[in-house]
Amino acid sequence: PVQVDENKIMVGNKEYKGDDLACLLVRPRLDSKIACVGAITGTGVEGMELVNLAQYFDQYLGFPDVVIYNSGILKSDEKGIKFAGYFGNDWSMDKGEFISQ
Repeated sequence: PVQVDENKIMVGNKEYKGDDLACLLVRPRLDSKIACVGAITGTGVEGMELVNLAQYFDQYLGFPDVVIYNSGILKSDEKGIKFAGYFGNDWSMDKGEFISQ
């Protein structure tokens, strides 16, 4: 449900454009009933640099299943976060809970 290329991120039916987008997400592995895969990515060089702001290896921080943010996060979390939320128990977007700008 999340696709990232060099200049945009598509999540569900929403499209975010720019070379300063960062995305963190987790999805289940198709070959396992318990394992997941984490993806850490961005659009453009600036987006990849923004990924480094997220301290995803810190044991005391938690992240939703998917979060997309841009360089606006350097000034304000409220304006920088573009999309965030949790997939449903069946890993679908339809049964999940998300917020978006």
